Amino acid sequence: MDDPHDDPVSAWLLRAATRPGEALASWRGGQPAILRTGIVFDALLVSRGIGVCLIEALGESASGPVVFSNLAATAAFLLPAGTFVRGGELPLVGRCAGAGGSVRIPSPLGRGRMEVRWAVRPAAPDHLHSPERLWSAYPAALDIALAGLPPGEADEAREAVLHQVGLLTFH
Repeated sequence: MDDPHDDPVSAWLLRAATRPGEALASWRGGQPAILRTGIVFDALLVSRGIGVCLIEALGESASGPVVFSNLAATAAFLLPAGTFVRGGELPLVGRCAGAGGSVRIPSPLGRGRMEVRWAVRPAAPDHLHSPERLWSAYPAALDIALAGLPPGEADEAREAVLHQVGLLTFH
């Protein structure tokens, strides 16, 4: 399949586009499209470093889509629409993008520039991360991320981040 228009994952993602024709043109031109969150997916945007650690901590269950933005140094984990009761910023965790938000999404066929790319491509329409599995992977991801810090500092940082993860309000 060479055309995103013929791909079921692309058609599913295009439901989140304000202007589907422009999104398709962006993907065909190798550019990411800006898609609205809260329609077919919500997104948890974290630092790229934590994103890599979360993917590692999830292991085999890291099957939901993840987008890396090299320009913003972020990873966006796509979750079911309606996951977040409200969007917002948690300084130590990341940004929750639900209804009314948006994220840059590369072509589902993997073509495009490297500034925004799939770390984990969508396997099928509606095949997203489980919020519970993602949150439960956070402690292991933090252990990976904080491995080089002295024990006292690592414990403090881990406690602060896990406290904020606990503040996430989702359905």
